Amino acid sequence: MNFLAPNIFFGFLALGTIPVILYLLFRRRKRDVPWAATYILRRTLEKQSKVNIWKQYVIVFIRTLAFIALPLVFLRPFQDWKPPGEGAFPRPPSSTHRLILLDLSRSMAASFGSGSCHDTSLSLCRKFLKAGTFPGRLDILSLNGSESLQIYEGLPVPEHEIEELLSKLELSSEPADFESGLRIALREFRASHYKRKEMFVLSDFSARDLGDYMGFAGVTRTLNSQGVHTYCLSYANPEARNFALLDMTPEMDLLLMGQPTIFYLKVAYYGTSPSADTWLSIHTVNGNVLFEDTINLAPGEKTLEIPLALKGNEQTLIAEIKEDDLTQDNQVQRSYRVSDKLRLAVVQNLNMTVGFENPGHWLKLAFPSGGVGAGVAKSVLRQKHIQERLRNRGQAEFIEKFLGDSKPGTKRYQTIVDSVLTSQAGAEFFRGKDGVIFIDVDSITDEVAQALYLYVVRGGTMMLSPGPTATPEKFNKSFKLILPAALAEPAADKIDPDNYHHAILDYAGNRLLRELEASKHGHIGNARFYNHYRLADGSLTEDAEVLFSLSDGSPLLVHRKIGRGSCLLWTAGIGGEWHSMVVHPAYPVFFKRMFNLAASRRRFAINLQPGEPIIREMESKRARILFPDGREETLTSNLVGETRYLRYDRTQSPGTYTLFPDLENKEIRISYHVAEDRRESDYRPLAGDDRNEFEELMGSILHPTEEALVNSLGASYQGTSLASQVAFILFCLLLLEAGLLRKWFA
Repeated sequence: MNFLAPNIFFGFLALGTIPVILYLLFRRRKRDVPWAATYILRRTLEKQSKVNIWKQYVIVFIRTLAFIALPLVFLRPFQDWKPPGEGAFPRPPSSTHRLILLDLSRSMAASFGSGSCHDTSLSLCRKFLKAGTFPGRLDILSLNGSESLQIYEGLPVPEHEIEELLSKLELSSEPADFESGLRIALREFRASHYKRKEMFVLSDFSARDLGDYMGFAGVTRTLNSQGVHTYCLSYANPEARNFALLDMTPEMDLLLMGQPTIFYLKVAYYGTSPSADTWLSIHTVNGNVLFEDTINLAPGEKTLEIPLALKGNEQTLIAEIKEDDLTQDNQVQRSYRVSDKLRLAVVQNLNMTVGFENPGHWLKLAFPSGGVGAGVAKSVLRQKHIQERLRNRGQAEFIEKFLGDSKPGTKRYQTIVDSVLTSQAGAEFFRGKDGVIFIDVDSITDEVAQALYLYVVRGGTMMLSPGPTATPEKFNKSFKLILPAALAEPAADKIDPDNYHHAILDYAGNRLLRELEASKHGHIGNARFYNHYRLADGSLTEDAEVLFSLSDGSPLLVHRKIGRGSCLLWTAGIGGEWHSMVVHPAYPVFFKRMFNLAASRRRFAINLQPGEPIIREMESKRARILFPDGREETLTSNLVGETRYLRYDRTQSPGTYTLFPDLENKEIRISYHVAEDRRESDYRPLAGDDRNEFEELMGSILHPTEEALVNSLGASYQGTSLASQVAFILFCLLLLEAGLLRKWFA
C-alpha cells in the first residue's frame, strides 16, 4: 500500500496514543475508606471491577483504532497499480484527455511480429478506444499530411464505431510530418479542460522521417510545460533488412526493336550488415525472362546498367527482387513503345561532290541506306559486335543474362532516311518524321521556317549543322524562330592539324548523353575538333542549354526546348572538314542516341510522375480508364484542329492506369505507369546518440514493445484508492464505540 501524502504520517501516528494517555491519567485510583458497611460494598465493587476492566480495554482499543484510521483518511492510501488483463490496455483516471499521433507512412507496412507495423498499431488503437473512461476524451490524428482529428468523448466507444474508424486509417503516400502533428496536439491540449493529458506517438521513428527533429524542439518543450505526459511506441525492427527497387528507365519511352538499350535500374539496400545478397529478375508480362542474377549490395542506393533488347510493339517489363520485410517495394513495372522504324529527314543544298567530300556521305554511313540496326559494321551499337567483344573477353554468359530474347537473327528496326534539297522541303515533308537534319543550309524561305517551327512545337526534333560554307548572318536570319543562339564567325580562319580541342559533356542530367563519354560507346571525347562556329555574345536564349562544349569552353552542341520539341545546334559541321569524329565509333552512336531520344519525345509519355497528365491521340470520341484501385471512369476526347486528343490530369495516386481507347474492344489497352515515391523504403530507425537525443527531446523513451509501454504508463498511475474504505472503517469504529459506551456504562 502507498500513500499520496506520506509526509504527514508520523504526525498523525502520535494521535493513536491519546486514548491510552487519557485512560492512564484519568482512570479511577483505589482508595480505602473505613466504613462499617464497607464489607458488603467491597465485595460488590470487586465483582464489578472484574467485569468492567475488560470492557474498558475494549473501548480504549476501539478508540485507538479510530485515532489511527483518522490520519489514514488524510494520507489517502492506494493499492499498487496492476496491469490489465492480457490483450487489454490500462483505463485512464477520470477526466483524462488522450491523443494518439499515428504514423500511416508506407514504411509501416513492414513486417512486425506476426503481422505488419500498421496492423499492430491499429490493434493498439482498438484497445485505446475500448479502454476509455467517462468523463474523458480520445483523439486520433494521422502524422501524414492530414489535420483531421477523430474525436471521441462518449467513452468507451461502441464496437461498430471502432471498426468503422479503423477501416479509414489506411496507409498514405505522404511521409510522416512530426512537427505538424505535434503542433496540432499542442493546440488541442491548450484548449482542453480535462485534468490529465496524455499523448501517445505510434511510429517506426525512421531516421529519414526524423532527419531534422531539432526543428520541433520548441513544440515538445511547450508540451512538457503544459503537463502533457508523452509515451512513444516504436515499431522499428533493430535488424531491419530491406531491399527496394526504386526505378527502371532507359531514359526514354520509345525504343528501337532489337536494339540493345541500357536500362538503368536503381536499387537500394537498407540494413545494418556491411552487405547483403538478393535475387533480381526482369521479365515481360508474358513471363519471358530477360535477365536474372544474384546481386550484392552495400547499404545505400546503387544504379545498375543492364542492356536489354526488346521485340516490337508495346512491351511491359517487370523487375522483381525476392520478398523481404517490406514487400511493396520489391517490384517495378514500366511500359515502353518499341518501334520497328526510325524515320529521319535530311535537308541539304545541292552538292555535286561525291564520297567523303560530301557531308551527307558521312551521315549515310551512320544510317546505312535500307539498313537494319545502327551505324557502320563496327559500331558498338550493333548487337553482333557487342557479342563478339564479350566473347573475346571471356564473358559469354553475360550475353545470355543481359540480351534476353534478342537472339542473333531477331528482327530489328529499320532506319528510313528521306533526303531532299532545301527548295523541296515543306510541312508535308516534315510530317511523321522522328527528326530533321539540316546539313550546310544557311538560307530557307519564310514558309519553310514557319513549317519547321510548327513541327518542333508539336514534338519534333531538328538538328541544325552549318558547315564551312555557311554565312552566319543568313543562317541567323533564316532560323531565328527556333535558334538556341546566334552564330558568329568560325574560330579559326584555316585548319591547323596541331591545334585541336576535345568534346566535353556539360549537361549531366541525361544518362544517354553520359553514355557518349564511355569507352564502350566510342567516347566522343577522343575525337579532335579543329574548328567550329563561335556563338554571338549574349545571344544564348533563356531556355537554351549547352549539352557539349569543347575543351576551350566554346559550345559544341546547344539545345533549346520549344513547345514539346527541341532544336539542336551543332557548331562543327556534319562532315569531316572540321573534326575527326566522323571516323570514330562515337559518330554513329551520337546520331543514333540523339534521334532515338528525339523519336521518344515526339510521343506522349507513358511512364509518368505523380500529377503528370495522361495524353493520348484518339480516333474515337470516348474512352474508358481503369484506375490502380479498380475504379473505372469514362472519358471524352477533345478535337484540337483536325486531331482528337484525350487528356486526364488526376494521376496523383501511383500505380498502373489502363486506358481502353475503344469502348467496344477490351483487348485494345494502353498501360500508363505513375511512379511511386519510395523514400519510405528506407525505414532504418534512429540509433546511437541521435536516438538518445530524440528521447530526451520527447520526454519519453522509444518503447520497443506494447508491454513496455503499458508498464511505463502504469508507473504514473496511482492504482486503486483506499481512502473511502478507511473512512468507512473510521465511521464504523466511532459508531461501535458510542454503542458500547451506551450499553455498558450508561
